[in-house]
Amino acid sequence: MKNSNCFNFITNCIKCLTIILLASCGGGGGGSDTSTDTPSGGPQPGSVKTEGATLCGVTANGRYQNPPDYSKGEVVTSIQVIDSNLLNVTTASGNTLIKLQGLSDTANFNNTKAKKELSALITGRTFKLFKAGCTGETISGKAEIGQLITDTGLSFSEEVVTEYMGGVISKDQACAGNEFSGCLNTLSKEGLTNTPKENPVHACETAPLTVQYRPNLRECNDNAAIILSGTYLRAFSIQLRLPDGGDRLDEDCSLASCTPYKVQRYIDGAGTKTACFGAPGNANVMNNIHHTSIKMAGDDNTPDRFCIPDMSSAIN
Repeated sequence: MKNSNCFNFITNCIKCLTIILLASCGGGGGGSDTSTDTPSGGPQPGSVKTEGATLCGVTANGRYQNPPDYSKGEVVTSIQVIDSNLLNVTTASGNTLIKLQGLSDTANFNNTKAKKELSALITGRTFKLFKAGCTGETISGKAEIGQLITDTGLSFSEEVVTEYMGGVISKDQACAGNEFSGCLNTLSKEGLTNTPKENPVHACETAPLTVQYRPNLRECNDNAAIILSGTYLRAFSIQLRLPDGGDRLDEDCSLASCTPYKVQRYIDGAGTKTACFGAPGNANVMNNIHHTSIKMAGDDNTPDRFCIPDMSSAIN
């Protein structure tokens, strides 16, 4: 019995050691920069960002990297912000027009928030430019697709997305951008940073058939639209609203021209009134929208409010 017990004890110990060795050797495949499925090798969205690592990594010369190899980036000496996804960048090799990877433009309104906040990032920081290895179309023509990040992991693209001031998140498939855009999509859905947390959420109702919402309407330059009919044809104003009722993107600007949530153009049709907004419903900048409000007069302090549960889906 003693010999049998000893044999069983040794056998069990060998099994335990085998499991420990397998666990320590098999679970860490995150160091590769050639991933084709999901971002790996660095912090993921929802985790705490560590020194030197971005949340979503970079694509450099057609290869996805997370964390980035900072030795491969070009030191940037000057940055001019043109749009939320477009920068004029100067390095030792000259000036380059850079389209931020994973981001479409916000050119249908004056994105003063993006211009101010991205310009503020530049002060006192040294950025490095990583070119993805291909070009894309922008409001200024062809541009190199790339990313600007600091050695501490601050990323222009990530800042645009987490502050909800960007366009539609694009894959840039020619630049091995699937992993990066997937990560940006996750970041884009993680919080409602445009909404002051101390303010209550406005109640809203299900929209009647006389109020339609479209995430993309051709007549509105493929931007989001509200289409009214019936008694709402007499509406004084229509707006998209954040949960607390706000309609500003840039808190310092109350004009319709600097927020996509206010009407950029009205179209009167046969029995309809269409309000065109400043971005598509699936744009990053629209992720926080909660409802639409319809005022019947200029002094209407209790407008009808109709819920928009998903800005990427049509209503009625």
